[in-house]
Amino acid sequence: MPATFRQLLTSNNDDMLVIPGCFDALSARLAEHLGFPATYLAGWTLGAVLGTGEPRTNLTDLLQRVQEIRRVTTIPAIVDGGAGYGDAGYTAHAVQLAGAGAIHIEDQVYPKRMEYLSGIEHLAALDEMLARLDAAVLGRGDGPMAIIGRTDAIRAAGSFDEAVKRANLFFDHGVDAVMAMAYQIEDVELFPKLVKGPLIYAFVEGLRPMLSAKDLQQLGYRVMIAPISALGEAYKATEKVYLSLRETGLPGTEADSGQAARVDIQELLGLI
Repeated sequence: MPATFRQLLTSNNDDMLVIPGCFDALSARLAEHLGFPATYLAGWTLGAVLGTGEPRTNLTDLLQRVQEIRRVTTIPAIVDGGAGYGDAGYTAHAVQLAGAGAIHIEDQVYPKRMEYLSGIEHLAALDEMLARLDAAVLGRGDGPMAIIGRTDAIRAAGSFDEAVKRANLFFDHGVDAVMAMAYQIEDVELFPKLVKGPLIYAFVEGLRPMLSAKDLQQLGYRVMIAPISALGEAYKATEKVYLSLRETGLPGTEADSGQAARVDIQELLGLI
């Protein structure tokens, strides 16, 4: 039986945990097939594939996609719990229902806003965030789910020190790991030296420093996730096919490669 995410975090294995962002059951099944230790479903990704955008997704949307992923995989599914879907009581409810291997809760206000939209106040008060995490840990109970705290204080409050303070307090309140959204290389390098527990780095092209898993491990990070890389490439490939179909009447794909992909998918699903 695959290890739980909490077991992966605390194992004596020094290997960096590299986890792909998945956007549906098929991509999650492929991730397991290729030997990844876990899958990750980002809130941005969920909002994109649903065609709504992240702020308009709700707990039901998340639960449906997690159920689809868990039905076809055995490795832990890490999910983005956003701002906890409300106050601490709602956060506990979300954790209890999620049934995932891990969930991360962020210090953003609810209703959900977007940390990448500048000029919009969205950082939750510290006491409110700690109440969410307390509720998440309580809601998890003795189960194997990992609770991850995420802070956006560096960008939202313009304060690296506040992010460090929050991260360490998150560990004091029982989280298993912390995800800190740092955007300057200096902050990325310094953060592990000042925070006392396992750290997760979200690799986002063009938005955060482009550091490899090996680079991050040397800095002191435990986990690297690539939340939207696969979805971005899938979108561009789909757009290419659609444009060719519209302009030429043909999808612009090679017969051999198309058939090979179909066979690969059928094999992955155990159909042949």
